[in-house]
Amino acid sequence: MSAPFLTFDLRTFCLFLLAVVCVIPVAGAQNLSLEDAERMAIESSLEVRLAETEVDRRKAARREASSAYFPKLHSRLIPPFIGRESGFFADQILWDFGRTKNRVKSRRSLTREAVMSKENARREALRAVRKAFYTVLLEEARLLYAEKSHLFARMQLERGRILEKNGRISTIELAERESEEKSIRFDAHKVKNSLQSARFELFQLLGIKDGGSLTLEVPRDAEFDLLPAEDVVASAFGDNAYLRALAERLKSDKANIGAARAEFLPVIYGRVAYRFKGEGAETPAFIAGAGASIPIFEGFSRFAKLDRMRAAKKGTEIKIEIEKRRLENEIRRLLLKISQADSDILLSRQVLGTAEKKIIVAREKEQLGAASLLDLTFSEREYAKFYLKYEESVYNRRVLLVDLIFLAGGLPSLVESGDEIGK
Repeated sequence: MSAPFLTFDLRTFCLFLLAVVCVIPVAGAQNLSLEDAERMAIESSLEVRLAETEVDRRKAARREASSAYFPKLHSRLIPPFIGRESGFFADQILWDFGRTKNRVKSRRSLTREAVMSKENARREALRAVRKAFYTVLLEEARLLYAEKSHLFARMQLERGRILEKNGRISTIELAERESEEKSIRFDAHKVKNSLQSARFELFQLLGIKDGGSLTLEVPRDAEFDLLPAEDVVASAFGDNAYLRALAERLKSDKANIGAARAEFLPVIYGRVAYRFKGEGAETPAFIAGAGASIPIFEGFSRFAKLDRMRAAKKGTEIKIEIEKRRLENEIRRLLLKISQADSDILLSRQVLGTAEKKIIVAREKEQLGAASLLDLTFSEREYAKFYLKYEESVYNRRVLLVDLIFLAGGLPSLVESGDEIGK
């Protein structure tokens, strides 16, 4: 009575151990979506954090420039000249012909430039992680095809060895099959290394040291029907973060020129003082007055400063024109390549449909005994090859679209209609 019970108990225990071993890796595996990867990339980007500190620095510089609007309070106590030199004093600029106003405008524009630079760094991080994410998925598809090709080559080699033993093929033909199998195995090994490198690059962007348990989720990207190139270029001119940063820099340069011109004019200020009682001042007294600081000659430094500001403004204008020209050329090139990628995807779908029909027929023949497992594997290999070409076309379009999104500053406003790609 006890033996069957012990046998059943041991079998149950073994099944339990097997279930634990199989379940633990599955439980440890985690999926990583593109949205999560983008969030993690921005959080771990040192460039974005550096840009944030620059924004804080520019804000502090703006507050520093605005301090000229407030009175300057100070006190002085010099024994024994208590009545003559000691007291409380307050100085206030009454009018400086726009010098302070333009300096504050310049700092405000520089702060906006820093904000745009931060946005540009954020978009750079998004572009990098999206392209790295797509690269990993493409390498996974390439590895799948490489493994299927290697499986077919191994089956061909095993069949060749049997045929060579029966005298159906020569030793040279068998050696050729062995060489082909080794070559395909080497190619599969290179693809595996490329996949490991691509995952390493992606996880570096995400701030992850070991992402071995992470599985990437295939994103469902919308296929954009883009507007004409002129409209996309116009949107880029208005939304590109780097171009907007240059525009703020130009505003700052113009304000600096105004401030430099004002340095040729006097500064009118007022002063209020409270003097202590002492020698030369029998009673405490309030003293108030107004005056002007008039610049006369400073060794032509103000002229040189004005020329420097004008040159800086001209240089910024040239940078803007260069960036606009580069944006337009790059956008037109990307739109052309996206159009070509659309044609490749359409053609790949047609070829893939034909390969899918062939593999269905091959499976039916293999089930009926009219074809061998090797014939079915060959059909699966051909299907995998065409499917890889289709995947390459799709991911090529996705990468091109990522670059276009980055240059145009965001494409939702340029979309007329769309559906899902990659189906």
